[in-house]
Amino acid sequence: MTNPRTSTSSPEIIKLTPPPRITKENYLGYNFGIRPYRKGGVRLERQNYRNKAIYHNYGHGGAGVSLAYGSARYIVDKFLADTGESSRPDQVAVIGSGYMGLMEAIILTDLGYKVTVYAKAFPKEIGYHDDNEHCITSQVAGGLWLPYGIDLQDKPLHHKLGKETYEYYKKCIETKKYTALTYKPIYLIDSENPLPDYCHPGLIEYKNVKIDFGNGKLHDGVYWMTIMMDGDIFLKELSEEAKKKGVKFVKQNFEDILDICELKEKYIFNCTGAYSRVLFNDLNIIPIAGHLIYVKKTPGCDYFLSAATKDGKYKVATYPQANKLAIGQAYEERGWIDKPDPEVLKRLSTNLDELLEWRAGLPKPKL
Repeated sequence: MTNPRTSTSSPEIIKLTPPPRITKENYLGYNFGIRPYRKGGVRLERQNYRNKAIYHNYGHGGAGVSLAYGSARYIVDKFLADTGESSRPDQVAVIGSGYMGLMEAIILTDLGYKVTVYAKAFPKEIGYHDDNEHCITSQVAGGLWLPYGIDLQDKPLHHKLGKETYEYYKKCIETKKYTALTYKPIYLIDSENPLPDYCHPGLIEYKNVKIDFGNGKLHDGVYWMTIMMDGDIFLKELSEEAKKKGVKFVKQNFEDILDICELKEKYIFNCTGAYSRVLFNDLNIIPIAGHLIYVKKTPGCDYFLSAATKDGKYKVATYPQANKLAIGQAYEERGWIDKPDPEVLKRLSTNLDELLEWRAGLPKPKL
């Protein structure tokens, strides 16, 4: 693939409708959560503890949905190789009800296993935060195929998992298997392009462009097409598919690995993400927070955007979803937060205002 940065041709100018400001009229709700970044990279391995065989699948660092199918296949293949035809069990357990856990359950069911998914919480109908129940991590994600991971220890494996997941989603779109999956454009402004490091070479074609938000001011950007997945819809579709195939769902909270050992199943697939720090004492799990604000869907803003404010201190991202637009800032180093931070939510709105004023020449909002 030719690197567009070396091209001598003039970059294409793309005109975009600016994202909307966050106002009382278009505000829908917000969300927050911890993204399970792991020092040392993704953990895809077997752990023997007492009489249990635990297959770990976590630590994707915010790229979980981009690596989900490939990771699920990888750990299932390891399980199949370990057990062999003669010693395979009839029943297996999956812990966690996010993208990893649901895809793991579906793959195992398709192979003929009786699967039970255990989780302390399951996907909500609409992924807004409320004081009664937190959303699972997968439902806080913006939802796009962009296999950016914070700790890239094994690049060939990362590329393999990302490619397999992308090609699976692509096939699902072609066969109309899930309505949640669609193609959407990505625009990065004044940001380093992560694809050369985090994406399988040649899988995605990208190009340098100039972006105009309607005021004639041009901004250097990178553009490509990717696959978006609306979490509210995708998690519901995966859950319904799993139930139709006979997967059982049991609400259960585990305090530690000893609780897990009480399960009747000998073979257990751990897809608990950040909670693996507690359950398996994995101190390599590092807390990275994320906040999202949801506004009404805006005509013309059907694209993903990541852009920095004028001082370069903060990035604002927009994620188009089926019935709303999510505005957020990923990868906040804020420690183990268990509730949303009002200051961060306020800053998201302020950052967006600053970005629109600078990039699109829109006037400051009236106080």
